Amino acid sequence: MQCNPNLKTFFYLVVIFVTGTLPYFFPKLNKAQKTFNEQSEKSGDIYNGKIGLVYNPLDEAFVITENLKLLKEKEKLQNNYAKYKGWKVISAWLDPIDLYDNNRGLLTNATKRGRVWERAAYLYYYDNNKLILETYTGARIHGGFSRLKKGTKNFRFYFRKPLGEYSFNPPGLNLSVLKNKQTPIKRLVIHKDQRRIFQANLAFSLVELLDGYTSKAEPVLFLLNGKVYGHFYLAEHLSRDQFVHELGHDDFYFYNLKGDNDLDAALMIEKLLIWIKYSPSPINLSELKKRIDLDSFTKSIMALMYAGTMDWNQGVMFFDKRGDQRWKWITWDMDLSFQKERSWQKKVEHPWEIESVGVIADHYKSALRSRIFRRLVKESPEYRNFFKREFVSFLDNKLTPEWIDQKFSYYEELAKSSDDPSLFSHLKELREFFYHRPEVIKRHLEHYLED
Repeated sequence: MQCNPNLKTFFYLVVIFVTGTLPYFFPKLNKAQKTFNEQSEKSGDIYNGKIGLVYNPLDEAFVITENLKLLKEKEKLQNNYAKYKGWKVISAWLDPIDLYDNNRGLLTNATKRGRVWERAAYLYYYDNNKLILETYTGARIHGGFSRLKKGTKNFRFYFRKPLGEYSFNPPGLNLSVLKNKQTPIKRLVIHKDQRRIFQANLAFSLVELLDGYTSKAEPVLFLLNGKVYGHFYLAEHLSRDQFVHELGHDDFYFYNLKGDNDLDAALMIEKLLIWIKYSPSPINLSELKKRIDLDSFTKSIMALMYAGTMDWNQGVMFFDKRGDQRWKWITWDMDLSFQKERSWQKKVEHPWEIESVGVIADHYKSALRSRIFRRLVKESPEYRNFFKREFVSFLDNKLTPEWIDQKFSYYEELAKSSDDPSLFSHLKELREFFYHRPEVIKRHLEHYLED
């Protein structure tokens, strides 16, 4: 049975009249709803406490308690870190309620995200036992899968002018992604290696040595409420908001390979992916170079191949509209490097025998970098020869014994002044990896990229 068109129009007008006049009949409700909508847009999440139309969850998220004001003063009673010679030290103080309380504690609610799960902290930063910086800051739990695991958690600290220091920018420490630039760090990550404390630092150093883009890292001893929480590393937290400070403007696309993205960046990447999938064979190298920075791409995958990074399909791509207008890669999160324990690769006796070229060519095949690399080595003899030549030149001329000794000597000095004897055994394993890895990679290059 069909409804009379005139009757449908009548009911439609009634609905419009009633909903449109509600604000006039119930002005308090309208004002409360408007306030709630504005606050919801700012907060992005609902705190699991009281919920009401005019309740702003941020009011109870970041609170500098009287207890925190007293606690942070305890730092002055124990701030002698002379025995940790050479270490950067970060000592963070939080009200224990903000760490352990069932309803609002960060460590007891490690999977919660967003600004409503940011808590007040007081942070001290030392370099060689000298206090460099102290400030109030916002503390959150950082990470993905690591949030679900038992034990220590990673932290993220936010620097805003109303809290204290505008940014984390101490002298002698440059964590900027872009070369020859000291960028104010608004979001600082305190990250713990999953297996070996220095492996992420070494992996990031490889990207730097290749002259690629990476999130630089620095070993740090991290204390939480006066107790050693562990050996971590410092890094800039890469987000679009933070990258504005890197480029000095906001006219760019920023695409996180493992996370949420804005629509414009996602559409641009989809456009690139369609071209990679459907452009005629053989691939047109000149056209590809108009779309991506081939140098940045190549350096990124070379670092991942050398390190044998297990979960390599992450990082960031950015497209500077005021620059050369091509996609570039920032390599990050390389914790799972230099290891042989993985489910998807052939079993090997030694870590340095793990796959290299096959890491990109044979795994995460739907990932953009894997698609690009497979097409290039299959369809472009020019790129295939270029890639082999560049990789061998890097192994022979840049990754020198002198560079390796310099890196490991620095980490060994840090290990000597730490309380963790396992650091030496980890460094010994990593030295062996760097000693044997070049010849293994050269064999892999001949196998995968034979003419």
